[in-house]
Amino acid sequence: MLLACDIGNTRTKSVLFDKSGSSNFNSSTALNEIIDNYRNKNISAVAFSSVVTRKSEEFIKLIKKNLKISPYQITSSSKFNLRIDYLQPETLGIDRICSAEGAYYLFNQSKEFKDYSKNDFIISIDFGTATTLNFVKFPGVFIGGIISPGIKMMTELLNSQTAELPKVSNLSYKKMIGRNTFEAISSGVVNSTVGLLEKSINELKIKYKARKIHIYVTGGNSPAITPHLKIKHKLVNELVLIGVRAVYEKNIKSKL
Repeated sequence: MLLACDIGNTRTKSVLFDKSGSSNFNSSTALNEIIDNYRNKNISAVAFSSVVTRKSEEFIKLIKKNLKISPYQITSSSKFNLRIDYLQPETLGIDRICSAEGAYYLFNQSKEFKDYSKNDFIISIDFGTATTLNFVKFPGVFIGGIISPGIKMMTELLNSQTAELPKVSNLSYKKMIGRNTFEAISSGVVNSTVGLLEKSINELKIKYKARKIHIYVTGGNSPAITPHLKIKHKLVNELVLIGVRAVYEKNIKSKL
């Protein structure tokens, strides 16, 4: 089995893949929790993406010591299933590439793939520490995206950069016009995020003549936003990890 991991700024997500699919999805704050969760599993390989260099080095040491495996780290020099059409690709976050790779992989397995054609777009959206949108155009070209503050970052900035606004830990969005300060902040955070997505979709249709748009959503903050999305989308918790698997197989040239 392949253990796929994604080391983020806040949490590390992991999942096991075998021939039948994925299992044991986990989201942890500490790297050593991964070892505890998978120590007795029949793991033959480990692949991971990371946006935190310090954690990457720690993770490699932990895997080598406890699982006796040299993990494969996805970097900007890895081979990808997508063609990366991005200025300064070495600055592109590996989690963003893997998110897009995961969406592209799932779309290729879907019924809609048979109708895939020019002016069709695939978008992966990750509601994490940052909210990121990653755009893939036909026939499989990563063309760039959008990076915006995540919902937790927004609420913390409103608290830390103002004298009177409170810190909101749990959004309580009910309607656009907040009747108290907590509701007003919740409305601002939710509507600014949803508005960004809706504007992006509209721009694709008008400026890029998008015919069909296939949207895949992931990230720890998804539960706070997806109930308010009116655009059609698929929520996939392990989206980035599916991308990690897809890139691993592209580079190692082995199937589970």
